[in-house]
Amino acid sequence: FLHYLLKVKETNVNHQNNNGQTALFHCILREDMSSIRILLEAGADPAIQGYAWESRRKKRKLSPLFVSLMSIPFQRSLLQSSLCEQSLRTPLPIANLVDAGYFTTPGVVKELSELIEQDFPEFSHLCSSACSLIHLMFGYKSASLKQLAARKVFQLCLIDNTSCLPNILPLASLQDNFNADELRSNPRKYEKYINLLLTPTVLRRLVQIVQLPLTLLAHLEAQLLYLRMSLKFFSLQAQRSRIPNITYQIFDDVNSDDGSSDNNRDESDDDSASYDSSTAEDAGGDSDLEYW
Repeated sequence: FLHYLLKVKETNVNHQNNNGQTALFHCILREDMSSIRILLEAGADPAIQGYAWESRRKKRKLSPLFVSLMSIPFQRSLLQSSLCEQSLRTPLPIANLVDAGYFTTPGVVKELSELIEQDFPEFSHLCSSACSLIHLMFGYKSASLKQLAARKVFQLCLIDNTSCLPNILPLASLQDNFNADELRSNPRKYEKYINLLLTPTVLRRLVQIVQLPLTLLAHLEAQLLYLRMSLKFFSLQAQRSRIPNITYQIFDDVNSDDGSSDNNRDESDDDSASYDSSTAEDAGGDSDLEYW
């Protein structure tokens, strides 16, 4: 049916619904990889941003690449396995398309740089290499062997076995016990560990202690940035919920402390504040492709 829409009917593959979301946005949300490739080959723009809701009163714009971090299969998988295990899954379902270069357009590269500056300023030194950073974070074959090695080192030294923590963390940071079992069973402790305890400085210390090549540091930082981004985006929703959603509340304490806002966010509680298309045909609502 998707082929029919693209070939028989004159369909705008980049048509946006009232929330700015495209067919590509929704296919990535469902991890429908075959349809994603068809849309990209038909000219779908991976840089078009649509709204996603952090809460009933707070939304932000994201392009499809970052929507992969809030996919429905990923959210459902948390019912069977821990957030820690799911965040470390490799390769990502979207990795093959990242390897093919579909998501390294100037618009997506600019968005990643802006996300880092606004939400992850601790990694602002990586903005200059945002294009290659997309491959390091989301790719597989294109990520390079060094990045695959960095992911393994990160998992073995900082997730599966945390015995090295006393040597690389400040003593004041070790008031809580961060063992591997707790990181897997306690989402809040895992969130605190990734977002607060592990920093680029700690990673540099790990490289020195284990005597790893200094060039591996940037790859470890890319992995930490990916994990932090996963934590920030995994609970987002593609539609504004009319009742509180459990995924909104997993890290409710953390989100309530985050008072930051930017041009891509809208904290209005008015449904009419959603994306409003500039064309008369868009006023009709959702695109045909979205519901194919």
